[in-house]
Amino acid sequence: PLLAFCVYIFFFSLGACLGSFTTAIAYRVPNGLSWIIHETGAPQWSFCPVCKTRLKFFDLIPLLSWLIQGGRCRYCNAPISVLYPVTECLAGLISCLIFIVFGFSYFSLILLISLPFFLALIIVDLKHYILPDQFLFILSLTGLAYVMALYFYTSPDSEFNAVAFGEHFIWAFVSVLFYAGFIFIIGKVSSVVLKRQSLGFGDVKLFGVCGLWLGIEFLPSFFILSGLFGVVLGLIWKKITGKAIFPFGPAIIIALLSGVFFHDQILQISHF
Repeated sequence: PLLAFCVYIFFFSLGACLGSFTTAIAYRVPNGLSWIIHETGAPQWSFCPVCKTRLKFFDLIPLLSWLIQGGRCRYCNAPISVLYPVTECLAGLISCLIFIVFGFSYFSLILLISLPFFLALIIVDLKHYILPDQFLFILSLTGLAYVMALYFYTSPDSEFNAVAFGEHFIWAFVSVLFYAGFIFIIGKVSSVVLKRQSLGFGDVKLFGVCGLWLGIEFLPSFFILSGLFGVVLGLIWKKITGKAIFPFGPAIIIALLSGVFFHDQILQISHF
């Protein structure tokens, strides 16, 4: 029990750090700032968006820094959004879920690397109604790594089979085309019926990324899940903000993560 507790503390702490990274890239990318290298050529360090003061290490401890500082900047006393600790806590909990479902594995490593970009897409879409291409590109790369890991995990052969490996990747790319193509058609039809644009091209690209991660067999379940999450989140969004237009990206990503974590269970339910 003590060892298990320590493992969960480790994964939660790791996830909280990833959540801190999430809030950084979710702020910088929409504002045209690099999240790796500063324009001077030095590494890009965190700073207060109000007073622009470079933050020190003890200002960046996930959750604790926000609590100790009372939710305010140490240097200019400007309020720090509650989004920061909420994102860090959420990332910590998801990291624990990753360990529960996948244990110590390549799948866990791939998902931990991907987690900040999934969460950053949600934040940026809710704030700015955009899905940055660089986040989608990174998730495409980690999706390819996931597809590769899935092949070696499910392959019945003890030796590498180039033909089977190639077929596995071909089906993955077919899945990308089916997911993206299907939602593109639905978006076009909806735009004609509603006489306004109902789906952005960023959503189409995100659907393609989902196809890479989930595979062709999960397509019907994914569209049902994304639709249900879209309705529920849309109602909550309208209740909180009063806005009728809800960005669809968060619903897509939650459906994707649900499919990754509970793939077999959802497929079993859908077969009834």
